[in-house]
Amino acid sequence: MTGCADCKNLDHLCPHNNFPPEQSKVIALFPKKDSEHRSHFLGCANKPQDLESAAFMRFVKELGLPQMFASLPDPREASKIIYPLSSLCLWSFYTCAFRQGSKNAMQTTLESIEDPHKETIRHLLGIEDVSRVPHSSVVDDAISRIEFVQFNDILFQLFDRIVSRKVFYHHQEILLPYNTFQIGVDGYWVHHYTHPHSVDAQGHNNCPYCLPRAHNKGKPHEVTSWVHVVVTFVLICGEGVTLPLYIYPLKANQVQETERV
Repeated sequence: MTGCADCKNLDHLCPHNNFPPEQSKVIALFPKKDSEHRSHFLGCANKPQDLESAAFMRFVKELGLPQMFASLPDPREASKIIYPLSSLCLWSFYTCAFRQGSKNAMQTTLESIEDPHKETIRHLLGIEDVSRVPHSSVVDDAISRIEFVQFNDILFQLFDRIVSRKVFYHHQEILLPYNTFQIGVDGYWVHHYTHPHSVDAQGHNNCPYCLPRAHNKGKPHEVTSWVHVVVTFVLICGEGVTLPLYIYPLKANQVQETERV
């Protein structure tokens, strides 16, 4: 094997090889680090993201994820729609992709963004004509109306596009630490109800996804609320990014009573 004169890599690992045009497109996903011009507006306050978040969001836009989300049927009442469904789906996607600790953490992060960057965020979310980014409650309401299988279909399409464009190949050291696909699993609640939102003729909660959550258990003022818990499978990449792969809503009958939150 010979080495490439440009990057000194072995030929079979070299990004300068003449692959067919439809397979050779390289996305500038990881720009050179410039401490003066990098924007960390989606990083943690104490530990900024290593990857320039705006670059990643532009990369996702280049892959066509907004158009994929826009293809989802929108069951909301048209006269009450302020934000496109695609922008709300992107909001949710980035909460996971940028490893935000929770939806509340994402909300806090967005609210703390300085004015010069807020316009960039709105642009990348596709809401230039709206002065404010969506609140997490608005995102919740919209996402709750989407069938999980439809959301998963789009995540599969996104992964296929990343593979077909050889993104993992050209950014192997960054995206695939130790040359392995590292899959993580996490669970989090997506909807919280203080009263049953779906009941039978006797008034009992009959939502298959509602898990009871007791507060002040065993005390006179004990109260019960309900949450929907989602298990998310993600590809753990370097540079502070995860890639959502699959979403699984946990059903109440899959959890033992003693294990419920």
